[in-house]
Amino acid sequence: MRESPPGEPGFLAAREQFSTRILAASGNPLFSQMAPLVCGALAVSGRPALQRKQDWPQTTSLYERLADVTRRAEANETQAAALALIDHT
Repeated sequence: MRESPPGEPGFLAAREQFSTRILAASGNPLFSQMAPLVCGALAVSGRPALQRKQDWPQTTSLYERLADVTRRAEANETQAAALALIDHT
């Protein structure tokens, strides 16, 4: 996502791919099945933090944190990272 900030070609696809992978990494089949709904919601959301270029470095950092703790399968930290990203955006 760092290479495709908001407004750039590929941003929506990168955000959808990231979200789908996070949901799959949860190991919860219900979350994986919800991926199309989540991606649909992302496609129509115009969150302010995703539109302000000055916020993009922090937003990217929050996405990276979420990916890191998810990769390490740290459930509590993953939840906290996801909530921090939601709160920011």
